[in-house]
Amino acid sequence: MNNLLLLELQRLGLPSSAAKALSQTWLHATHHICTSYGISVAHYANSFEKFLFGPGQGYTLGPFLWLLLFSLMVTSLLPTTPLTHLSSVDNQVEVADAGEAFVDDSRVG
Repeated sequence: MNNLLLLELQRLGLPSSAAKALSQTWLHATHHICTSYGISVAHYANSFEKFLFGPGQGYTLGPFLWLLLFSLMVTSLLPTTPLTHLSSVDNQVEVADAGEAFVDDSRVG
């Protein structure tokens, strides 16, 4: 997903030098846990054995970056992709959508 996101950001106008800096930051970041007891000695980081996808939960840009990817996925759907149709009990209100996402729960089609 990192590469797709970086390509989408560049399509939207992000300079390639900024995309490269963001990519290198994600590639070399080391993550520690911070609690009221201090910062953990143990950490995790990106590696070939355990590749991390994107900035991680809690990152300020995370929701914005997820919105970009989700929008890209939804706009890439074929017109024949089934939608979810919901209606009220009295059929006064109908809603149809191609997908939705909230935090880490999402679905398309």
